[in-house]
Amino acid sequence: MIQPQYERRHAPQQEITREDLADIARLLAEIISLQMQLTAARLKAANLEAAMRAALSAQRDGEDDPLSYLRYELENHPGAAYGA
Repeated sequence: MIQPQYERRHAPQQEITREDLADIARLLAEIISLQMQLTAARLKAANLEAAMRAALSAQRDGEDDPLSYLRYELENHPGAAYGA
């Protein structure tokens, strides 16, 4: 039989207190909030990229106002991601 090179040790058992549970709940709420903020920021970035691509295509196609796509995105969807 092969002997392991190290012995697995376990941390001493500790009771979980109400304060610990409250901390866990607060941390989970913060994680959820940050995930929602990240999702919103990614959506804004994707929408802005789509508007930029549409503006470039519109310019190549000779549209009268190719920047209207960007203007719409920036005016109708303001937020910190756009510097507003």
